[in-house]
Amino acid sequence: MVETDAVRAMARATRGDALVLTLTAASTLALDLVRAVLIGLAVSVLLALRAAVRGTRLTPAAADELPGATGTVTYRFDGPLLFAAAHRFRRSLADVAGVGTVDLRLSGLTAVDATGALALRDAIGELRDRGIEVRVSGVERGHRRVLESLGVLPEIPTPKTGAIPSAAGAAAA
Repeated sequence: MVETDAVRAMARATRGDALVLTLTAASTLALDLVRAVLIGLAVSVLLALRAAVRGTRLTPAAADELPGATGTVTYRFDGPLLFAAAHRFRRSLADVAGVGTVDLRLSGLTAVDATGALALRDAIGELRDRGIEVRVSGVERGHRRVLESLGVLPEIPTPKTGAIPSAAGAAAA
């Protein structure tokens, strides 16, 4: 009824697979099959989310990508911006200092949820409050809708970048 070779292979594959296998088997013995499967499924989802968040990166662009960008720092965001990564992302942007402009390139954004979008909105607000202009570019249509609905991006962005002017820049205009 149980293929021992398959069980051994799953147990050796990754620690996460071994954990799911062990928890599901123990839950089957202690509880019932339906609850055991639900426990295994829940642990699998948590492990998958953890793996996705670990792949999230906010990295400064290479110097050769920034011709003539004095006083500007450009960050490239890659991966999902989900609730599990929101705090780390916000903290990374809060550390920005000594620049007049921050360019956020979101073309590598693979998914965004409400918590991630709100963290982005708060980080942009904090930068703007410090007089730093924030420009956002590369937002895909599906992500743009989420970001606009939560007030992260203006409803009618500039055609090229979807720039969000800084508080200092808005006062000067």
